[in-house]
Amino acid sequence: MKTIQVSDKQYDFLVEMSKEMNVQDCVGTEHPVYCVFHKRKIVVDGDYDNDGWAWVCSDNDYQEIDSSEVKGFLEETIADEGVYHHDKLVEDEEILKRANDYIHDGQDDWDEETVMDALGFKKIYTKEIDIFVSAFFTMKAAKTHIEMNHYHYSKPYVYVTSGWRNFEMQMVQEVLKQITNGKSISE
Repeated sequence: MKTIQVSDKQYDFLVEMSKEMNVQDCVGTEHPVYCVFHKRKIVVDGDYDNDGWAWVCSDNDYQEIDSSEVKGFLEETIADEGVYHHDKLVEDEEILKRANDYIHDGQDDWDEETVMDALGFKKIYTKEIDIFVSAFFTMKAAKTHIEMNHYHYSKPYVYVTSGWRNFEMQMVQEVLKQITNGKSISE
């Protein structure tokens, strides 16, 4: 049998990890790997698979308005004398009438695209995709990572996959699990 030298801090860490690996829920997965992912919104062609659309304007400062926020946006920006957007007065009477009708009367026959185009917005289609962040030996470590770094991610989550046919991963997991069984490292 071989032995390796580790510091007390490393030994304590390995023992705690081993204990966690031996008692954690493997979620019905042999050789579980706990992967953290988060969502990222990308722009896609509207004729294909998408999750929805938004209006964007990049005249001076980038601004995005979700499709569900258009009415609220117009309510905030419209004035009796015109619509101000990015310090630009929109004076088209027809656009103002349609925007006012929509806001005040709830009419749905207005042309949203004409109004938003006049304000300098462009309609884009978006899709949320999954972005891999990191992989962990324990669910506890994956959840801790999310708690400590949540502000870096959009909708983070843990996905459990398997180290099936990954013989390196399987061997490392088995060695780590054996530590608390007294088979790998002795004090």
